[in-house]
Amino acid sequence: MILTISAVVAAAVGGGTIGSLLRKRKESVLTFEKEKQQESEEKVLLSLRKKAEDDKQKEISLLNIPQDLGIKQNMPYTSALKALVEKMEESLSDSYKNQIKERVLKHTKWSEKEYELYWYGMKQFFLLSAVMKSVPMYSEKVDDIWHEMLMFTRDYETFCVNFAGEMIHHAPTVSKVENPHQHRAQFDWLYSQVFDVNDVSEYMYGTFFLHTLEEDYIKELGKSTVSQLQTMFFKENDDTVFLTKALTTNLQKQLFQAKVKKQINSGRNYVNSTKRDGNDDDFIINSLLVGSIFDGDTGSHTKTASHDSSCSSSPSHTSCSSCKSCSSCGSGSSCGSGCSS
Repeated sequence: MILTISAVVAAAVGGGTIGSLLRKRKESVLTFEKEKQQESEEKVLLSLRKKAEDDKQKEISLLNIPQDLGIKQNMPYTSALKALVEKMEESLSDSYKNQIKERVLKHTKWSEKEYELYWYGMKQFFLLSAVMKSVPMYSEKVDDIWHEMLMFTRDYETFCVNFAGEMIHHAPTVSKVENPHQHRAQFDWLYSQVFDVNDVSEYMYGTFFLHTLEEDYIKELGKSTVSQLQTMFFKENDDTVFLTKALTTNLQKQLFQAKVKKQINSGRNYVNSTKRDGNDDDFIINSLLVGSIFDGDTGSHTKTASHDSSCSSSPSHTSCSSCKSCSSCGSGSSCGSGCSS
């Protein structure tokens, strides 16, 4: 009886040890398989990231950055815009530009072409900020450069004062602004008065002319004089008064043309069949002004457009960046907080 009990105890002890070893071996096998799976997934993820980066760099390489910041040509105020661009270039010292570039490339993985692209966008932003009261930031990448510029406090202040006569302050734009589509439509309208809208513009800021200005707002603007519109949108600066008055006159002309189009099309279905060209007055008027007038009516007026329906209405994203700006809702950017001058 004693031998039998001892045998049972020994068997139990032995069995427990073997069982424990088997469990540990099984756990080791499972751990090994899990690690192999994670390694495989990481390789796939790295491969996808590399492909995405290669595709991005290929897309960037195909973008041709325009001369003179892409300002509008053959306009009554083109020479004034060129003079402002020259003033900005003169206000940016070579040493300051080199410091900015070195710092940005150090903290990012951008290629030379990528930096060139967003530096172009940064200068466009400053040009707008020199004449306009409020300029939303729809590119996180451009905003990244702005942040690095601010690190050189004295150089930045010197640049702003020499160029714009005052500091161009960096302040957050509330991401959840009321009626973001209206804000984006207004940005598109004002941007298109100063710059040509091209592939580079849409890479940085997302698709333009997706949204229309509201009917009531257009009617309010239409009742305003050139002086009132100038006060509404532009800064009071003796050095740029001719430019801002010329820009305002063009805005008023487009508002008048929109009113005429509404009267001509009154009582008929409205179809925006204008060829998509962000540098053509007819397209701008139809997309931002006339379309909203008909969309706001209670009749059967409709507006059709062929451009991308992705979102580009939130400041600095990437602001969503798939719509590069919803990230814009651009170049990427997420719609997070943006910045305005």
